[in-house]
Amino acid sequence: MMFGPGDSDSTHSAQSMAWKIKRFSNDELRQKFVDATVPQAEYLGLKIPDDDLHYDADSGHYRFGAIDWQEFYEVLERQRPVQSPAARNPAAGAGRRRLGARGRDAPTPRSTPPRRAPRNRRVSVMTRRATQPAAGTRCSSAPVPG
Repeated sequence: MMFGPGDSDSTHSAQSMAWKIKRFSNDELRQKFVDATVPQAEYLGLKIPDDDLHYDADSGHYRFGAIDWQEFYEVLERQRPVQSPAARNPAAGAGRRRLGARGRDAPTPRSTPPRRAPRNRRVSVMTRRATQPAAGTRCSSAPVPG
């Protein structure tokens, strides 16, 4: 569903292309994204949950299955909340462990966001007043009087 509906179903895509607001169509952006991320996922040992996903050697692109646009439009019309695939099918995610950075267990979600420092607060910094070296002493930052 990334990058919006296909070019034939997109309301403003043609006008945005004509005005040069968009440089690539929704379908082109989606294809570029899939072509870039599938090899990364395979390298990491991840399986993308699309049974129709395969590499087409003739075109040099990955081909993927049809997208359920009905779900997309229902979410836009606020007829249903956005749900992850695991939330739609809890049995599919059973026994899986969420991993965070470097393979460690991911932190559990907090009930309240972490506290942050106020933005416009001034931070006092202790400063030292520079002193001049005594006459005749060698210092790398001051020339020796001659």
